[in-house]
Amino acid sequence: MTIAVLASVLVALVVAGDRAMRGCHQDDDARAWMAALSLSAPALYAAGGPMRHPETEHPAVDLRFSPGLGRAP
Repeated sequence: MTIAVLASVLVALVVAGDRAMRGCHQDDDARAWMAALSLSAPALYAAGGPMRHPETEHPAVDLRFSPGLGRAP
């Protein structure tokens, strides 16, 4: 029982430390590469997807109910 509690506390501390250390600066490298290569944000989305080409998305289709067609996080 004690080992399970200690392991849970250790995991919680590791997750909290990880979130605290890279919370603000985790996208800095991507921004630097995008600026150096003169890329826009849509260049990083998959070709043919609704995030890159929103004009292909029909407004009557709710993408939440279509697996594989939804927006990527």
